[in-house]
Amino acid sequence: MENGKIRETYCKKCNQNSTLHANKFYAKESKLISILAGIIFLVGTLIGIYFVMEIVSEMKTVIGIIAVACGLLIPVWIYDILSKNDRNRVKAFNQTYVSE
Repeated sequence: MENGKIRETYCKKCNQNSTLHANKFYAKESKLISILAGIIFLVGTLIGIYFVMEIVSEMKTVIGIIAVACGLLIPVWIYDILSKNDRNRVKAFNQTYVSE
């Protein structure tokens, strides 16, 4: 920590000052990342379904339809990557301790 091993904090809920050791600080998963990943997943899936329906109505081969349907996995992959990176960030921060 920039301020040393102990930090003075002010609690807005109970209106008290307290001292916390650096090992008592914990990271939480970002709500912004979760919302962003959810929006990308939802919008990407809807757009993908629209295009799959358009292309499937024109295609006649099974392999072509399977290839187009695999395009629906792209929003799932993006959602999974964003969520996993956020979990790894939180896990790495919370596993780090300041020596006494």
